[in-house]
Amino acid sequence: MKNHILKLIVIFLVGIFLHSVSFAQTSIAVIDFEGKGVTNVEASALTDRLRTELFNIGGYKVVERGMMEEILGELGYQQTGCTSDECIVEVGKHLGVEQMVGGSISKVGKTYSVSARIVSVETREIIKTATYDYRGEIDDLLTSGMRNVALKLTGQKSTETEITRQSELVTSEVDIAEADWVDIGSRDFAITVALPGADEKSVVEEASEPGITIGVGGGFTVYTGAYMADATSAPSIDIFLRIPYSLYLGPLNVSLGVELQTYSFTGGVNPDISGIGLMGVANFNIVETPAGAVYAHIGAGYLGQSLGITAGAKFDYPIPNVMEGKLSATAFLKANATLDGGGIEEEGTESTGWANFGFALNYEF
Repeated sequence: MKNHILKLIVIFLVGIFLHSVSFAQTSIAVIDFEGKGVTNVEASALTDRLRTELFNIGGYKVVERGMMEEILGELGYQQTGCTSDECIVEVGKHLGVEQMVGGSISKVGKTYSVSARIVSVETREIIKTATYDYRGEIDDLLTSGMRNVALKLTGQKSTETEITRQSELVTSEVDIAEADWVDIGSRDFAITVALPGADEKSVVEEASEPGITIGVGGGFTVYTGAYMADATSAPSIDIFLRIPYSLYLGPLNVSLGVELQTYSFTGGVNPDISGIGLMGVANFNIVETPAGAVYAHIGAGYLGQSLGITAGAKFDYPIPNVMEGKLSATAFLKANATLDGGGIEEEGTESTGWANFGFALNYEF
């Protein structure tokens, strides 16, 4: 019976959290960007890619192109030529969205420049702007450049580098016949760059990796073992520290971290136990969703004065348009076990474990 109650509690709480995530999403529409030196077809294709990238990043309810054209067609509006903030806001009102994205895509010589902005439909104010310059083929602007624009608009840091742009500049100044070809790659991309002479060193801008993340939150006990079954538990204080990815196991990205938590169980038949736990943990990035990332973690360390272990799962939701995308919210469910109290008896082993569910706010430095 107790296990059934626990399952119902967890399902209910996870449902509330996911509902709140959905509720927090901002409705947004992307108007076709103005083409300057590029065709309308190219500008439209790049706009479509930006619309998709905004959806994939999460935090937005993005209006699909077909629905936009249907609504605007009934009202006699056309996307092409709607470039001013006044026109964009008017379109946004008819679409019933909170924010609109507009901008332009220009080409001067061999350089493409994307200028984008988010406009509030209610206040008509520009919320965020982004500029992205790229020298090379328009294909790469489509496949990687528009994601960088989306990340800049949402205040998030790009995990990619400017290496593709730099490689175009390098190869344009090198005699290809005399160059040696060097493969440069990472887990996210791989390119080939022509460099003059295999013995010469090349300085390449490295991809920006995620920084150290610190989270602070609290939780409450949703399950206890037999030893603490009739005890009263106090809410926990939970502090997380996660360093950038340091190991890759196939599709799993693994990072190391430290977790600190308080615990207190009092008033039961058995002696009270309470203290502070400090655990070293390994975090496994299981899956990336449009709403956020799902992690599993396992760790060991000290719970109070004894050895302890922990394992569980976390869901990280990046909060858009706040503190340049460095702030996120986490829902966590974790099981803990300690040797404080209980112990091994002749007829079996007393359970000294519990499970916590809680929330935390995280900041990436």
